Amino acid sequence: MDKETKVAYEIIRQRIVERLDTLGQAQVDRVKLPSGDINSLKKWRRFGAAFAWDPEVFQDVLAKPDMPDSQLISALRKAEDTLMRKWGVINKIPLHHVVANRTGGDLGIRTPVDTWLETRKRVFDATGAKPGDGISNLNAASQFDELAHQGRPGAKGTPFADTGIKQRSDFPVLHRAGQNLAEKAGKDTSLILGTAKEQANVLIPSVEQQQARFAETTATPEVQAQRQVLTRAGYPEAFAPDTPIERIQQIASEIKDTDIPKKFASAFDFSKSAVRLGKNFARNAPGLFGIIPEYGEAIDEITGGRVFGVTSEMKAAEFERKRQASIKAKERGGKLSMNFGSIKFTLPELGVSELITTQ
Repeated sequence: MDKETKVAYEIIRQRIVERLDTLGQAQVDRVKLPSGDINSLKKWRRFGAAFAWDPEVFQDVLAKPDMPDSQLISALRKAEDTLMRKWGVINKIPLHHVVANRTGGDLGIRTPVDTWLETRKRVFDATGAKPGDGISNLNAASQFDELAHQGRPGAKGTPFADTGIKQRSDFPVLHRAGQNLAEKAGKDTSLILGTAKEQANVLIPSVEQQQARFAETTATPEVQAQRQVLTRAGYPEAFAPDTPIERIQQIASEIKDTDIPKKFASAFDFSKSAVRLGKNFARNAPGLFGIIPEYGEAIDEITGGRVFGVTSEMKAAEFERKRQASIKAKERGGKLSMNFGSIKFTLPELGVSELITTQ
């Protein structure tokens, strides 16, 4: 970030902090303010955090740091909303950031720019993650059925609304209990004034957990079955993290009036169109699918790169440990292959060998 951009960033950062403090105090004092984004503490926190994590996305804001507060919050919101709409190949499909913008709470927006830039670098160096609304954190791989996203049916008027499908009880929904966003860090004055190393040490475990969740849900049979619908239709790039947003918009236009969106939504059914378990397999080996996604970087190696949306950036200490376990299993004869028609596991260390076929 050059000197001029830093100056603009600091002006905006301090203005956002001032709004957070003013609205926070009004909330404590139970002062009722007019409705609207300008008086929404939640919105200022959300978009302020997104700005701190990846200010490069907000070029219009950086170009005019003195715009009125009403325009500022509008510009911050518009930048994210526009991206959230354009990254979907199917109307109103939910988008999920690999790492939530609210990671660290208000820590990023309250930390002076030089320290925060170093904190971001330390997080990236340790995890490969660059939170925010940029393409490394919000891209074509961020598209998920609402059943996978929040564990509920999709919005009315979308292909996801009336499928009648429910996710299996052990499905790893992205927004589920136990998520660590380290939001309390933004209330810790000593940490806000601390070193980049101290801040990164608090943030890294949260980032790694979120990366693991994203990879785990991405690699589920349901999500992979849905994405294969687009692959079979001739759009293998529809969920690839490096597909340009312009191409996603083109695909969305081409499939809008076809049966592809409906087929995509219907493919989430675990018992029917996604996968069919061999006799007694699900009952006798629960959680088997759960251990496979967590191999992280080994997934592409094992599956020949056919688990769409799992990127090399999704690395964590847990991934490496299980990657090594996967390699040892393979050395002993363990195999996993995933094709459009079948998924076959041979895991001698678990004593099971099952064939799972898709319709």
